Amino acid sequence: VLLQEFLVILHQQKIDFTLGFRGLSEKTHATHKDLQDWFPRWEARVTSVNKTLAQVQKDLEAINPIIIPRNHLVEKAIQAAVKNHDLSVTEKLLQALATPFLAKSEFSDFQKAGTPSQQVHATFCGT
Repeated sequence: VLLQEFLVILHQQKIDFTLGFRGLSEKTHATHKDLQDWFPRWEARVTSVNKTLAQVQKDLEAINPIIIPRNHLVEKAIQAAVKNHDLSVTEKLLQALATPFLAKSEFSDFQKAGTPSQQVHATFCGT
C-alpha cells in the first residue's frame, strides 16, 4: 500500500519516477507537501524490516541514477553538433553519463527532468 501511495503521488504531482526514488535516498521529499505524511510512514516501514534508513538510501542510490540520457538532453547535444558543429554539449553529456549515479555540481543541468517545453515529440531511436 505504501508503495502504491508513493506512485500515485509521483504521478499526480508529475514527479519523475527515477528522480522520485532517488529523492528518497537524499531525503529531498521530506518537505514536499504531498509527501509530508507519507515520508515518516516510509521511514518507519524501513526500520520495521530490520534495515537502517542509511542502508536503504544507499541501495536506492545504487539503482536510481541521478543522470539519465533523457531525450531533451540528447536532442540538445544533437542540435548543437548539427547546427553549430559544436560537440562540447555531447562531450559534457558523455562525461556526465560516465558516472550516472554520482551527483556532481558541474553536471547539475543533467540531473533534472525536462520541463514540458523541453519535451521531444519525435525521436529516431524507436522511443
